Amino acid sequence: MRVWLRRVRPDLTGPPALLLAAGLLALLAFGRYGADPYVLHVAAQGMLWGLGGAAWNVIGGYGGQVSFGHAAFFGLGAYTLALIEQGTPTATFTSVLLAGGAAALVSLPFGLITFRLRGAYFVVGTFAVAEIFRSVALNWRSLTHGAVGVVVPPLFPHRGAYLQLLVWLTVIALGVLFALTRSKFGLYLQAVREDQEAAEALGVPTTRVKAAALVVSAFFTGVAGALFATYIGYIDPDSVFHLSVSSLVILVAVVGGKLALAGPLVGALLVIPAAEFLRQRFAPGVQLLAYGLLLVIVPLLLPRGVLGTVRDRLARGGAPPRAKRAEVGHATD
Repeated sequence: MRVWLRRVRPDLTGPPALLLAAGLLALLAFGRYGADPYVLHVAAQGMLWGLGGAAWNVIGGYGGQVSFGHAAFFGLGAYTLALIEQGTPTATFTSVLLAGGAAALVSLPFGLITFRLRGAYFVVGTFAVAEIFRSVALNWRSLTHGAVGVVVPPLFPHRGAYLQLLVWLTVIALGVLFALTRSKFGLYLQAVREDQEAAEALGVPTTRVKAAALVVSAFFTGVAGALFATYIGYIDPDSVFHLSVSSLVILVAVVGGKLALAGPLVGALLVIPAAEFLRQRFAPGVQLLAYGLLLVIVPLLLPRGVLGTVRDRLARGGAPPRAKRAEVGHATD
C-alpha cells in the first residue's frame, strides 16, 4: 500500500504546473490593472470558491470523507469576522485569520460527532450538524441578529485587491495541500480514503488523521467565509450556512478533479462564470438547480473531473504502460 500511495501524490512539475502558475500570475495582474468591475467580481468569486473547494478537497478529496457540512465552517468564519469587526469602518486581515481559527477550533467536536459514522450516514450526519449551526444562527438573535443579518465592513476599497489577496491565499492553500500529500501524513490520509479498515489494521491512527485533515480544511474554509462576508458586505444565516454553500465547494472540486491539486480552482473558474450567466439570464435560484444536476451528472460522465480526464487521455496518448498504471493507481500494484 505504501508504494502504491506514493505513486498517486500530486506533482508540481511539467506543463500543468507552468499553466497553473501562468494563470495565477495573469489573475494577479488583472486584479491590479483590470478595470471592468463585473469581470473583476466574477474572477474574485471564482477564486473565493476555488479556495473553498481546495479547503474541502483536503478532507473530501484526498481523505475520502465526503462532507456536506462545510457550510458550518464557512458560516462560522463569516460570522466571526462580522462580530469582531461590528461597528468598525474597515475589517482587518487579522480578523480573517481569527475567523479561520474559530472554524478550525469548532471542527474538532464536529469531527468527533461525525467521524463515528461511515458512508451515507457520514454525509447525512455532516449535513445535519451544518443545519444545527444554521438554526442556532437564526434563533440566537442577541448575537447574530437572526434573519435580519449583519452588515460587514469592507477589507479593501476595490475588488481588484480582493482578487489579489484571494490568489495568494489560494496559492498558500494549494501549497499546504501539496506539502501534506507529500508527507507521511498524506500517505496515511490516502490510506484512510482507500480502505479505512485496512489502514487501521496496519496501525494508521485513522481518527487522528481525519481530525487533523478536518482542522486544516476548516481553517481555510473559515477564511473563505470571512472573505465572502467582507466582500459582499452583508450576511445572514441563509447566505452562509445554507446547503448550497456545501454543495458549491463540493461541486467545484468534483468538476475540476478531486485528486488533482489544482482541480478545485479549475472547477471554480468553470462553474462560477456559468452560474453568474444563469443567475442573470433566468429566474433567481436556477443556478442552485444546476448545481444539483451537475453533482449527479459530472461524477457519471467525468469521474476524475476535468483535469483528471485530460491527464488520463494525455497518458494514453504517449505514456508507457507502467506509467499509465501508476497514474491511475491500482491497488494491486
